[in-house]
Amino acid sequence: MARYPISPTFRTWEFNVKASLEDIASAFVHHEFSVAYPYFSDDVTWSLVGGVRFDGPAAVQSHCAASSAYLESVTTTFVGFSVMRGPDYVVVESEATYAEPTYAEPTGRSSAVASSDVFRFRDGLISSISSYNIELPTK
Repeated sequence: MARYPISPTFRTWEFNVKASLEDIASAFVHHEFSVAYPYFSDDVTWSLVGGVRFDGPAAVQSHCAASSAYLESVTTTFVGFSVMRGPDYVVVESEATYAEPTYAEPTGRSSAVASSDVFRFRDGLISSISSYNIELPTK
């Protein structure tokens, strides 16, 4: 399970009947994928820019499940996180480190990734996600 600092206002979907667009996008980027599932449109797409594209809720959820399996094996620490919203989109910029348990010491192996995820909404549902990811040098 991902471990990250949570601001007092972050998990508002636990208290609201309907989550805000920012809450839905933030949960997805924080690897809480299942929070976003009810908000997928029937024709949702997820593009890993420069890589693969997943079409439809089943394909997106399948990739989320595969990602979750990997994320269960590492410790995730978000070191940067910002959210911007427009009328029908949310952009989440994040930076995270991923450390394998056997390499969790400061001199051990880990990876760092900077991401920008663009969520497009239609009628309150996610119609597309475009993820731009780049691996960063580790310290």
